[in-house]
Amino acid sequence: MLTIKESIEIVRLKRLTGVIKNLPAYTLAVLKKDYVPTSKLNTDAKTSPQKKDISSNSQITTKYTKTVQSYINSLSTTQKDSLVKEFEKEKITNPILQDLYKKKGIDEVVFRVMFEGWINEKIKNN
Repeated sequence: MLTIKESIEIVRLKRLTGVIKNLPAYTLAVLKKDYVPTSKLNTDAKTSPQKKDISSNSQITTKYTKTVQSYINSLSTTQKDSLVKEFEKEKITNPILQDLYKKKGIDEVVFRVMFEGWINEKIKNN
């Protein structure tokens, strides 16, 4: 069984890879299926292979994020602005997301993750 943090990390990894189509439903399903309060985890569970897999996935996520961020940082301001505008047109189409995006901008965690995943797909396709 996983803690909430571990479950969310798995969901985040799968979202970044494009596996998840309905993020809210998937997140709820993962939480319902695998959640156990941290206080109930015994020491055996903390060293289980599943725990090691999560640690490995976290390392992959960190490496992936650094790679995408280094690509973004290598772009000129004009190129970044152009990519952000293209991202907005393609991905921020839901009215609720549009309102939140107007308030919070690209630096909001949800939009940053979406943007990095979108950039990753663009890199893969080129």
